[in-house]
Amino acid sequence: MKNALVGLLFSVIAGSFLACSNKPTAPNYGRGYTYRQEIKTPVALFIRERNGVPTVLASAFLIDKQRGLLASAKHFVGTDADGECKIFFNGRVYNGTLVRVPPTTDIAVIKIIDRFNQANFTEPYPMAGEIEKDDKVFVKGIHPHHPKLRSDKVIIPIFQEYYQMIWRNPNRVYLISEGDEFVYDDLPAKVMNLTKELKNKNMGIKIESIAEISNTYIELKTDEDHKFSFGGLSGGPTINERGELIGINSNEIQAHWEIDPERRKATYHPWNNMNIVPVAELQKLLPHLANIR
Repeated sequence: MKNALVGLLFSVIAGSFLACSNKPTAPNYGRGYTYRQEIKTPVALFIRERNGVPTVLASAFLIDKQRGLLASAKHFVGTDADGECKIFFNGRVYNGTLVRVPPTTDIAVIKIIDRFNQANFTEPYPMAGEIEKDDKVFVKGIHPHHPKLRSDKVIIPIFQEYYQMIWRNPNRVYLISEGDEFVYDDLPAKVMNLTKELKNKNMGIKIESIAEISNTYIELKTDEDHKFSFGGLSGGPTINERGELIGINSNEIQAHWEIDPERRKATYHPWNNMNIVPVAELQKLLPHLANIR
């Protein structure tokens, strides 16, 4: 999603890159490599740090358990130049790196570069075939919530258990407010539009050669107002009622007031609209992952 806290900034490159290591590395986490998570899911959390402090966060999800590959949103994951990250996945923390992105589409593929046991991973979501308007879907991801907005949510205490010391840093500059914590979101929604066209320049891309290129998104409307930005759900999966992947969470339509001066009326549009990259775009990328081990 277009994060109200960080902004929607696409990291665009002119081609596809490989940046993976074939040599497994041993964990070296300093704060340990586990945290509490009560549910088991293909959904993970991507975090990039600076000096041990989280500076970029997004959701991700497993697409290949044997090779430890996950998909996410390119506008948060970035390029191969800054692709190293932490992956928080079902109670364990792994080092990860970016391995491939398409030139313009908001997709990135990340690889776990630590040793892992695939038997501990859930099966990836199967990819959907037909997607129709008005389909009921579920937007999934892991992102921070204020204490007042965590009722009936599955809390994943990563700030508390993994970043427990950073709250004591008087010079901190964080993406979140003190007291926030991660939750697992599973938001019911409905497909509103299967072919929403958005030009790259409208998504924050100013490179002249690709600014006018349009991408097709699926537009969703959540059943309820989310109360604040969907930020952090970027890169997470949206699935249908059959548990099949229909797309990757990409950007939101921010809550806003619309003023009609002639009628002297103000209409509030809540935080309940978002756009996702269709699963077909991920399917196009899969053949290019064949050599990644």
